[in-house]
Amino acid sequence: MLFDELIISPQSVCRRIMATRISETVFHRISDSGGGGEVVSIFNGAFNIKTFDGFLVHLAIDEKPLTPRSVLFQKKDFWAAGVDHIRAGMNVLFHNQYIFIPDIRLQICAESAVKFNPRFTLNAKIIPHFQIMKNLLVALKWIEDEIRQEQITRISPLSGYFLSKLQSNPNISCQNEKSQRPNQVFPLMEKWKNNLWDCIDSLLCNLESRCIEKIQNSVLKILGNGPGLTPSGDDFLAGFIVTGVVFGRLFNRIDELIDTVVQIVYSAFVGRTTDVSGAMIEDACNGQVSEPVEDLMQSILTGDTVDRIVLFARKIHSIGAYSGEDLLNGLATGICFWGQMAGPKTALS
Repeated sequence: MLFDELIISPQSVCRRIMATRISETVFHRISDSGGGGEVVSIFNGAFNIKTFDGFLVHLAIDEKPLTPRSVLFQKKDFWAAGVDHIRAGMNVLFHNQYIFIPDIRLQICAESAVKFNPRFTLNAKIIPHFQIMKNLLVALKWIEDEIRQEQITRISPLSGYFLSKLQSNPNISCQNEKSQRPNQVFPLMEKWKNNLWDCIDSLLCNLESRCIEKIQNSVLKILGNGPGLTPSGDDFLAGFIVTGVVFGRLFNRIDELIDTVVQIVYSAFVGRTTDVSGAMIEDACNGQVSEPVEDLMQSILTGDTVDRIVLFARKIHSIGAYSGEDLLNGLATGICFWGQMAGPKTALS
């Protein structure tokens, strides 16, 4: 049912809440067209809505959006409006800068929300590759240190991937021995860990040799692989792809290879993973990121302070059960790999 086919009277609205921040992508979506959808998932106080034409919208409480499709609210307003009554399967209607959930008579107003652009754009000159590598170590080394001190009890299947890969080969090349797996792994993660590490190693090798058929096979093995609402392989792939898209815009030597990878992923992810993962990967292919990812990438690529790099890395690490660490490993591997592929003599586009 289209929203403009349904007349909602003032009596239809019991609760009203004002969004504080909203993705420009989502804002234009709900402003330019009527239509509807339903709540498809709820996790840790956040809600995912899927429109009838397949577009995912993320509702949450936070100071910064955790996805490129977020609509955010102040905590006190969020719970006062009764959003704890939202359940999966509830109908949602969109129209004229409003989101309406009839089952609980809740109206979400986006007209005065601050708009953020999810398309990543470098805001300063990129620093030399060796300095970027130092920043990548800063961004991930603290995780390993805290695991050793037993301050982190959750370990994802990709825990330690980038650091181990870096130790075995600073250029992340497939020419040397395979990465060494860390010994500390929970039994249930063993199967995913071994499989994912091998699949990612193969992807990097196939990208270096530019073997399209093998690249496609590697991508298919990573998609949907691992635990979680957004499987670990998808989180890694999203971080890896978005850094490739960013480097492809900066360096003309690798832009064709990036375009090929994006086309492969675009044609492969539908039906192979969850709706939430699919939206995340689609955004990555378009070079769109959440604000925490934007902050970290800007810091690493332009030479921010150590404290700020760790601050932004911690923010991402806190996302979900394993998603944050998997995403960090994908971002770090991508920045290192694509930066190396671009090469120091590559001309800026």
